Amino acid sequence: MEYLRQLFEYNAKFADEIIESLGTIDKSRFTVEKVSAWGSLRNLVMHLVEAEDYWINKIVQGKPFTQYDFNDFGDIDAIRDKWREVDHEILRFVGSLNVADLKREHTVKWDKEYTFPLEKILQHLYTHTVHTRGQVVAGIRALGGRAPYVDII
Repeated sequence: MEYLRQLFEYNAKFADEIIESLGTIDKSRFTVEKVSAWGSLRNLVMHLVEAEDYWINKIVQGKPFTQYDFNDFGDIDAIRDKWREVDHEILRFVGSLNVADLKREHTVKWDKEYTFPLEKILQHLYTHTVHTRGQVVAGIRALGGRAPYVDII
């Protein structure tokens, strides 16, 4: 369980470093210029936050969830606040887990219903974050910002 906690704590640390780096980009470029399939760098960052929120809060904990309108996050402070809120919830949740919890299954409804054990969902969430983190760092560099060092070591 300690391993999972450390991975998700690292993700929260990464979020703070990304937020700081976003401040090195011209705001008009951050919300307008396309850097990924999600469009702007702001949209890519908010996709990452939304995915974490969706999986931990809606799918795993059954909490109400509303898809994000990325335009609601027009400035870095709004992004920071939401990201910290989601990370806080993830760290609280992961910190409460025991080994038996990892086998508990959760159902996702997309084109049909899929069932996954929590362990697989957490693996997916972490690998999705790592993948998107690389895209975000590339987007920061593409827009002339100072990208953070984001390796775990």
